[in-house]
Amino acid sequence: VVSVGQIDQYSISNEFLRVSAINFGARTTQVLMNAGSRGWLPMIQSLPEVKSYLNDRHNMGALVGPLAGRVRNGQYHDGRKWIKLAKNAGNHHLHGGHSGFAQVFWRVSHRSDAIEFSHVSKDGDNGYPGNLEVTSTITLCGRDLIYRTTAICDKLTPFNPTQHNYYNLDAAPTIYAHKLSIEADKILELDSQRLPTGRTIAVKGSDFDFRKRKSLTVIQTHKHPQIKSFNGLDHYYVLNHHNDSNTNQQAVAELCTRAYRMQVFTNQPGLQVYTGNALSPAHQGICIEAQHFPDSPNHSHFPSVFLEPGHTGLNETRYRFLEAV
Repeated sequence: VVSVGQIDQYSISNEFLRVSAINFGARTTQVLMNAGSRGWLPMIQSLPEVKSYLNDRHNMGALVGPLAGRVRNGQYHDGRKWIKLAKNAGNHHLHGGHSGFAQVFWRVSHRSDAIEFSHVSKDGDNGYPGNLEVTSTITLCGRDLIYRTTAICDKLTPFNPTQHNYYNLDAAPTIYAHKLSIEADKILELDSQRLPTGRTIAVKGSDFDFRKRKSLTVIQTHKHPQIKSFNGLDHYYVLNHHNDSNTNQQAVAELCTRAYRMQVFTNQPGLQVYTGNALSPAHQGICIEAQHFPDSPNHSHFPSVFLEPGHTGLNETRYRFLEAV
């Protein structure tokens, strides 16, 4: 354990991977892959100093929640009444509010093969109902980096967290040399404020079509006006197959460079794909955020993210790091 002021950094490793994380925001600060004669190479973007994470506004490496993404007008209806959440993105709620998961200090239990974070979000924090008890564990298993986040609550509350690493597999200044594939025929249609309209769009033949491996240079050469106005991708891909209770045995996405690739496995129904559009400079990394549909509480036909009292919410996602084929 390395301590810098209030921040403690913990590390786990095996023969393939070395991972570090801090108690602030349950943030992953380093993922290194054993590249043999090339040494240990970074797979995610990191800030130069651990203390820099205290002032980070891009959720670098963070666990975000209780609700990942935007909530329209900072409110939702729970079936009985309107619940008002903190507005921290204009008129909207984003990534859990001013003091969401990414902005608080977590308790930590550290083992040789796992880092376990725990936190209680109190009734009324950022407007959310109920005392939400959250546990998030980072584990290594062979070439897999596994994030498993569970929660229980004493009131009906929405729960849809995600992990916000910025992946860059070749340490280049941008991700333009990366290629991406996603097992998704549809994305959620977004309005100009990046909120779901409630409809889906078929990706076939569009800039959003990653059903076959495609270069991320599309964020430079885009034809779609939304990619231009967003300065890249910031879209939710609806996966073709998913099972809430089990992590997919088949990869639902793959990011690759000439030398390395990363496969994604999850029990979530979709992936928010964000190409670091607001970073300075932009496009240094790509977030592949496994989660439920954003703004789900405001769309009755979206899969529910409401957590009933006594029930357990689960997000389990694996990132597998391999040499390219």
